[in-house]
Order: sequence, then structure tokens, then C-alpha cells
Amino acid sequence: MESKKISENVSEMTDNIKDYVHLKLNLLSLSLTEMLSHLASSMMILLIAFFTFLFFSLFASVAFILWYRDMGGHVSTGALIVALFYLVMGFVIILLRNPLIINPLVSQLSKMLTEDRDDNEE
Repeated sequence: MESKKISENVSEMTDNIKDYVHLKLNLLSLSLTEMLSHLASSMMILLIAFFTFLFFSLFASVAFILWYRDMGGHVSTGALIVALFYLVMGFVIILLRNPLIINPLVSQLSKMLTEDRDDNEE
């Protein structure tokens, strides 16, 4: 009688452990899916912002070149001024890439990852 009761308890405990592991795996899968969807949406927003800025820069460059031509300069001189401006901006961005790009990106990603962990612990 007692051995049957112990075997039933062990069997029930084994089933409970299997259910717990299965639920934990489902929770991990859902958490990973949520984290990846947040990351993908953030990347899409960054891409949209980047292309918007790229097209703005393109049209502003063409507008400056045409304005410079209308003010009496040569088109090639205006294009050279724009190219030098982009060259200087490229060097500034390369020199300041850590505080401008890398550090905010790392902090934002770590913030996203730690927020998800804090939510799961509660």
C-alpha cells in the first residue's frame, strides 16, 4: 500500500517536473520572440530614419549646387563644396563614432535585454 503511494507520488512529481520544464521552455521561446520583435522594429525605425535623412541630404545637396550656380558660381564648384562638406562630416563621424553611435546603441540594446529579464523575474 505504502509503496504504491510512493510510486504514485514519484510518478506525479515526474509529470509535474516535465510540465514545469515544458512551460519554462515555452516562456523562454515567447520571451525570445518578444525580444527579437522589439529589436526588429527598432532596426526598421532606424532604417526608415536613415533613408529619410539620406534623401533629405541628397535633395539639400542638389538644392545647394543649383543655388550656387544661380549665384554665379560653377556647378562643379558647388558639387566640390558639397563633396568636401560630406568628407568633413564623414571624418567627424568616424572620430566621434563611439560617443555618437556605438555607446547609445549598446546602452539601448542592453536596456532592452535587461527590461525583458526584469519582466520575467516578476
